Amino acid sequence: MSAVTASDSAEIRRALARERERIGRDLHDSVIQDLYGVGLLLDAAVGLIDDPRAADRVRTALGALDTSIHRLRSTVFVVSEPDPAVPMVEQLTRAAGGRAGQLGFTPEVLVAAADLVLPPEVVGELLQFVSEALANVARHAVARQATVRFDAGPDGGWSLQVADDGRGFDPATVRPGIGLGTLARRAALVGADFAVDSAPGRGTTVRITHIPANRD
Repeated sequence: MSAVTASDSAEIRRALARERERIGRDLHDSVIQDLYGVGLLLDAAVGLIDDPRAADRVRTALGALDTSIHRLRSTVFVVSEPDPAVPMVEQLTRAAGGRAGQLGFTPEVLVAAADLVLPPEVVGELLQFVSEALANVARHAVARQATVRFDAGPDGGWSLQVADDGRGFDPATVRPGIGLGTLARRAALVGADFAVDSAPGRGTTVRITHIPANRD
């Protein structure tokens, strides 16, 4: 089997960017609108329900539906082609904020490389990385806070990390599942290294680091 070249990797990223754009349009134009329509029907039906308990359950369902719509809108932002004119800190903040409902708190976002400009397809993978890493935190970490940090070096290198203060785990005893495996694949797509730093009781940090191949 032949190795994947830099040109192949770039084409894969472009293909993924086009597919994300298509999925984003489909979610916005059909799924979100359909859910919004269902919400209007349920809202109109509440006043026709005589049983207070049944009405309360419908209102609870409406609240859950609104939350789902909010999450979908955040997902549309993440999967769509990023706008190069939007600062990195704003894009990462929106991606992180999209998981606030699941986490029960809003992650802190720190960007120490505001002037660094990356290709849109790379930024798209980084936003996906943040969203998926925070989804893992929400599912497994029992965390009270999380931080998203993006740094860049003078040679064009950069790193992105998501850290939480949750219960942590021993990476040596955990088989890579869908969560960590997906993060590692996203790192590979942008030519970056993936690392996990965790231990029981002291939280988890997942990090991708890109070092330019032509660095002296």
